[in-house]
Amino acid sequence: MRVTTKMLTDRTTANLSSAVTRLLGLQTQMSTARKLLRPSDDPIGVTRDLSYRTTIDNVTQYQSNIAAATTQFNTVEQALGTVGSLLLSARELATAMADDTFDETARQGAVAEAKSLLDQMIRAANTQIEGRYIFSGHQTRTAAFLQTPSGMVYQGDRGTISAQIDASSTIATNLIGSDVFLGNLQTLGENGDLNRGVSAGVALNDLYNGLGIDQVPGLIRITDTNLGITVDVDISANTTVGGVITSINTQLAAGGINSVTASVSPSGNGIRLAA
Repeated sequence: MRVTTKMLTDRTTANLSSAVTRLLGLQTQMSTARKLLRPSDDPIGVTRDLSYRTTIDNVTQYQSNIAAATTQFNTVEQALGTVGSLLLSARELATAMADDTFDETARQGAVAEAKSLLDQMIRAANTQIEGRYIFSGHQTRTAAFLQTPSGMVYQGDRGTISAQIDASSTIATNLIGSDVFLGNLQTLGENGDLNRGVSAGVALNDLYNGLGIDQVPGLIRITDTNLGITVDVDISANTTVGGVITSINTQLAAGGINSVTASVSPSGNGIRLAA
C-alpha cells in the first residue's frame, strides 16, 4: 500500500483534532471540577455517581433529622426539668403551710405563690420550638394545655412524631402532653382521697381550699360484704376530720362492724378504712 502525502496529512489532522478534543475535555473537567459531564463519558461511572449522590443526600438528611431530634430532646428535657423544680417548690410551700402557726396574710401570700407556680408549669407544658408546641402530638400549632374554670384541658392529640436517622431506623421525638402531665391524675371516687395533708385536727370547712364538704345529708354508707351488714354513718354534726373518724368508728361498732377501723392514712392524705 502506497502512503501518500494526503494520507499523512489526514492522519496528522485527525490526531490533532482528537488531541484538541481531549484537551478541551480536560479543561472543562478542570473548570467544572467534574469528571463526568455526560452519560456517554462513562455509562458505568455515571450510574455509580448517581448512586453515590443519592447516598450522600440521604446521609445529609439523616444528619439534619438527628440535629432536629437532638434539639427536640434537649427542649423536652429542659421543660420537664423546669416542671420538676416547680413541683418541688410547690411541695415545699404545701409542707410549710401545713403548720397552723401562719396567719391569714401569710396564707393568702402562699395562695398567690401557688398560682404563680401553676402558671409557670402551664408555660413549661406549652413550650414551643420555632412556633411548634412540643407536647401537642400532631397538633403542633395548638397550645398543648388550656386553663379553664373547670380545670386544665389538653388540646393536643396522641400523634407520634418520628425522625428517620438511617436507612432502616426511626425514633419518636415527642412526648404526649396528656401522658406526661395528666397521666397520674384520677377522678375522685371510691379510691380517691378527700384531700391532701389532712390530720385529725383539720376543720371540715378548711377542706377543698376552704370550700368545705357537703354535710347534707352527711351520710356515709359502709357495707361489710362478708357479714352482710350495712351501716349508715352520720357525720352531719362533725366539725373536724378527727370528729368524722370518731363518728365512723363509734357507729360501725354499734352497727356490728367491729373488724374495720377508720383513721388518718399513714401518708396523711385522707381517711382510710382498714381491717
